[in-house]
Amino acid sequence: MKIIAHRGNIFGPSRDENRPEHIDRAISLGYDVEVDIHVDQETLLLGHDSGIYKVDMAWLTERKNRLWIHCKNFNALSLLSATDFNYFYHIDDPYTITSLGYIWTYPGQQFTQNFVLVIPEIANIIPQKNIECCAVCTDYAHDWRLQ
Repeated sequence: MKIIAHRGNIFGPSRDENRPEHIDRAISLGYDVEVDIHVDQETLLLGHDSGIYKVDMAWLTERKNRLWIHCKNFNALSLLSATDFNYFYHIDDPYTITSLGYIWTYPGQQFTQNFVLVIPEIANIIPQKNIECCAVCTDYAHDWRLQ
C-alpha cells in the first residue's frame, strides 16, 4: 500500500503544506505526495485555495513518479491533460478517477482494493496494516508508515 503525504504533510496539518521544500522533504523520506496546482496565465502555482508557490513544468517532471496532482482549476486540468502525469480534478465528488486509473475517494466514502483512501482521519479511520485499499493519502503519513 502506498502512503501519500497530503500536500507534503507527514506529522499532521502544517502551514507549510504545498510549499515546494515541504513536498521535497516528504519525497526524500520515501513518500508519494498529493499537491494542489493552479495555472494562472500559464504560470504553475502550488496552493490549496489559491496558487501561492511558483513552480515550473521541469519541477513537476523531476518529481512526476511521486506526485498525485490535484488540478484546482480548468487551466491546470487543461495543461496536464497533455501529459502523462498522475493528475485528477474534483471538488467534492464522492469518487474521481486519476489519469492513471486510480479511484480517488472523497473522505468518508466507501472504498475497496483499487481505491485511494483520502484523509482517513476525518472518518476516524486509524492507521492499520491490513486496510483494503491501494493507497492512503493522509496528513499523518508517518503514523500510517509505522503500521
